[in-house]
Amino acid sequence: MRAGIHVIAEDYIGTGLARGMTSGVSLKELLKINSLLLIPDMSILIDGKRFTNSIEKHHIFENAGNELWEKNRNIHLKLAKRFGWKIVKSDDSKETVHVNLWKLVNKELKLK
Repeated sequence: MRAGIHVIAEDYIGTGLARGMTSGVSLKELLKINSLLLIPDMSILIDGKRFTNSIEKHHIFENAGNELWEKNRNIHLKLAKRFGWKIVKSDDSKETVHVNLWKLVNKELKLK
């Protein structure tokens, strides 16, 4: 990344912060734990209703039920507001979500 290579990653610092807070760890402590990680140039939260048809079998936050999932979602939204993450709605078609994501990425990279 320091060499100018662009990396698109899922579940980086933001997801760790949200999952940690959902589990009761303070944001202050989580920021300390993550302080040595590279800060992303841009973070995008893909937000919308829960997709229950693709729940990962051994994923604690996906299998714990709607209450925990909704708590985690709300924490993600609060963190997005605090840290200026871009938000793309997942309730649109896959094609529309794809286009909206790439619009944000291209704008960040200053591409057309």
